[in-house]
Amino acid sequence: MSVKSFFEKFETEFKDIFKATPTVAQRVQGFLPYVAAIAQTVIAIAAPADAPILNMVISKIQAATATAATVVQEGTPAPGSSALTALETALNSIKTNAASILSVASVKNSTTAATVTTDINDMVTDINLLLGALPMAAPPAA
Repeated sequence: MSVKSFFEKFETEFKDIFKATPTVAQRVQGFLPYVAAIAQTVIAIAAPADAPILNMVISKIQAATATAATVVQEGTPAPGSSALTALETALNSIKTNAASILSVASVKNSTTAATVTTDINDMVTDINLLLGALPMAAPPAA
């Protein structure tokens, strides 16, 4: 049995509904609410003493999420464009800050901690998949 990432599930559902493969912009738009939900869940279950640091990390994730959402509103950015660079930077920021949540948050319940760890690791995997789906700049002429 294989486990599908959120990214793969979104693509499957999109194809079922619209009978087309989603664009990169549509994949990013589908993914961003997932990021926000995980971030809010971590705040709710973490130790209160972690709140100041977690809020700072979550703010960075929210800012990067807003940047990514703004960029993809216009569609998939063109290879080599500043919009594509901004999207890559935003996704990498989300990935880095999401991973840092694991080292910052103190979740006492081991089952809950394992679930949060899995969710964040899945999110990082999904971001890597999104980054891999972004259009690449044309290689330099020889």
